[in-house]
Amino acid sequence: AAVLVAALDPRSIPVETLARIAGDVSGVRVASLAPKCPEDPTTHIRCAGDNGATPRGLVAGAIFTAAIGVYTSPQRRQILDAYTTGAGADGRPRGYTHMAVHLACKPGERTYHALYPPRPCDGAFLNGLLRELYDHVPPIIPVCFVMDDDSEAVQLPADFDRSLCRVVVPKWEFPTADCHLKAVRAAFPDALLYWENPAGQPTPKPDACSPSPFPEGRAWFQHAKAAYALRGVLVETDMRVLGADPAAAARAIEQARDVWQDVDAVLFETDIYQKFWDGRTERDSVAYNDAILQRAPWLKGFTSGATIRR
Repeated sequence: AAVLVAALDPRSIPVETLARIAGDVSGVRVASLAPKCPEDPTTHIRCAGDNGATPRGLVAGAIFTAAIGVYTSPQRRQILDAYTTGAGADGRPRGYTHMAVHLACKPGERTYHALYPPRPCDGAFLNGLLRELYDHVPPIIPVCFVMDDDSEAVQLPADFDRSLCRVVVPKWEFPTADCHLKAVRAAFPDALLYWENPAGQPTPKPDACSPSPFPEGRAWFQHAKAAYALRGVLVETDMRVLGADPAAAARAIEQARDVWQDVDAVLFETDIYQKFWDGRTERDSVAYNDAILQRAPWLKGFTSGATIRR
């Protein structure tokens, strides 16, 4: 007899589970989904960007999770399986629990250096996409990026079910934050809210919504926690500046520890770029991020890939 599994209600997921973030934005490879060049006939992913560069990781099957919506539903199932129960760098199941997904959308627009084709922008599509993550066995919690870089408002469709986003971020590595956090908090009153810092910038710069005088360093995070119930900072570092030694990244992160002490700090982007564009291997990436996490055990999770602490 068929076993019926009740659909997971995202609102039932405990806060501690939501905040224990573990994922990999660009390191999981599914070889069978490597695009057929120059443009894949099924996904319409291109093998060269409008910047003239070839993303060696993508061409080898690396999945950039932000753009998972361009794959077909059966392809997405392959991706979700690889992400959770598929064998990782150590030969054991990866066990990732959270996936960064970009929801903001402009109809007809190719994205990320025109590598990715347009995808549906309607609420029914977005609802179905996120439900696939929750309904997967084991379930995956989406980390919802809800604004495009050039937007000042949350412009998701009216029929989008906002309860499907329990973890939200306005924009990727954006230098200002107050106006965006204010807008996203209004749109998602009950979600865990994070800001992603640009590499080398531990606190945001002021914008039109910032207090005056502008609070510096730790004081800004105390303000954001009080004003927007900010949960944490998604930490970005830059290997192109710091080099390949994980100790250098750990030192850069440690220097900001006092600034971030009142919120959760998650190791978010370290070598995502290198895995996508340069073909950096998952094995090298996991070793690198494991070494950072070992040096900074106070970090509250990761999404550049690492070994799940079992």
